[in-house]
Amino acid sequence: MAAALVPPALALDPAKPLAQYRLTQWGVDEGLEHGSVHMLTEDAQGFLWVGTLVGLSRFDGVNFEGVAVHDGSHLRLPPESGTTIGKRMDYFVRSIATSGEGMWAAIGEGGVAKRVDRRWVPFALPNSGIIRVIAPRASGGFWIGGERGVQAIDVTDGVPNLVASGVALKGPVWFIREDADRRLWVGSESGTHLREPDGRWRHLEAEFKLPPRITWTVFRDQQGVHWIGGRNGLIRFDDKGVRVYGPADGLALATVRAIAEDRTGALWIATPGGGLQRFRANGNGGRGEFDTLTTKEGLNSDSVMTVYADRAGNIWAGMAGGGVARLSDPPIASYRKKDGLTGDWIWTAHEDAAGDIWLGTNGNGVSVLRDVGGQVRVVRRIPGTVNGLDTVWSMHAWDPGRAIVSATQGIGRIERDDRVTWLYRLADGENPPRVFLRTRDGKLLVAKGRKLFEVRAEGVVDAGHPEFKAVVSSLLETPEGDLIAGTRQGSIQRLDRRANKLT
Repeated sequence: MAAALVPPALALDPAKPLAQYRLTQWGVDEGLEHGSVHMLTEDAQGFLWVGTLVGLSRFDGVNFEGVAVHDGSHLRLPPESGTTIGKRMDYFVRSIATSGEGMWAAIGEGGVAKRVDRRWVPFALPNSGIIRVIAPRASGGFWIGGERGVQAIDVTDGVPNLVASGVALKGPVWFIREDADRRLWVGSESGTHLREPDGRWRHLEAEFKLPPRITWTVFRDQQGVHWIGGRNGLIRFDDKGVRVYGPADGLALATVRAIAEDRTGALWIATPGGGLQRFRANGNGGRGEFDTLTTKEGLNSDSVMTVYADRAGNIWAGMAGGGVARLSDPPIASYRKKDGLTGDWIWTAHEDAAGDIWLGTNGNGVSVLRDVGGQVRVVRRIPGTVNGLDTVWSMHAWDPGRAIVSATQGIGRIERDDRVTWLYRLADGENPPRVFLRTRDGKLLVAKGRKLFEVRAEGVVDAGHPEFKAVVSSLLETPEGDLIAGTRQGSIQRLDRRANKLT
């Protein structure tokens, strides 16, 4: 990929819960050719490439451009070849590799394709079988893997040809990568195989006496640690040995299909049935901490098949049947009951003199948010069971630690010890007031029906102003000290406070 001109900022705040990131999703209704996504990558120009069950699409941030290299019945070669690859195109683009040879894709049934002049040119590879992965080869050309194990192709004048690979591993092969140290990693139905630069082969599951597994991916993080995903857990591997993470450690499922890493060093894990997970290895007494995003938090599908971190720092997830999702860091944060609030239905919010945010809920009392060291946290929870405090329709917070609320039972004052002092009790069938206004002269007014009342320490008293012509639904004060009231009938009235008359 092309280097960025300037170092980009972190896109995902590592301190935020996953549900506080902006989740944007695309499916068939948004132009994606198919809802099952199994491959994601980014090209040098910053376009996202999406591999689905029916081919390949390019996403420019707004629209999907379908560029599948088959016509729905056969994968067609250039007309002069007079041949096709395979029979019906039942396989799909699962892997793309970029090297000095250009951008190449493994297209499933017996062939590869090269990106040339904004189009994909397919090539048949007889005897290659079904190809599931393509990766650059240090000596030139590419490694390919699939049903017939590990194979190699050379590229001469832009045309690929199968050559002897020197690798006798049998298939199916799901993953191949040759790293900068000339070590060859192979993930297969029989587990994880590693060829060292001296030619020595290691079978990690046998070497470390691990349960038999299928290996789907091997990822090297910023610290040089390798993370191996497959069936039977997540494996951490370095020169000191291995560590296996499973459901007992917080892994959603014992199956990992893909791994990516963001700029903070957090790993993102795709699980086919357990959703998308973030793993931070430096917490929880060294065991690491897992956070999970599933359909409960709005993800289209829990079957996450692939994950990718783009150069801007966003995290992309491809789902089986759920399309593609992007996690980005929004300029605002959201808070829910699972983040510590007493409830998710918020009717009113107010900031007190100390900067705390008071939130009144529908049936669950009051929560108070505070900025603590740059992180907003819930510092008080006053549930609806406290002193009859239930649904809070409106509130006014002024004195740090205390607030006036209009609730189901009436108008009350929340004290610093969470007790509620009731200043006015509603009669049966009486609607609760929903408009507070503190005027410049320090009075706290509340609109109840068409009348204005003043809230005082000892109770609620008539403010002595004439009635408005309709029920007051909003109230503000002008620079001159007059009051402007919006009513439920859609009218606006002005109260001249000096003359104490409506105009």
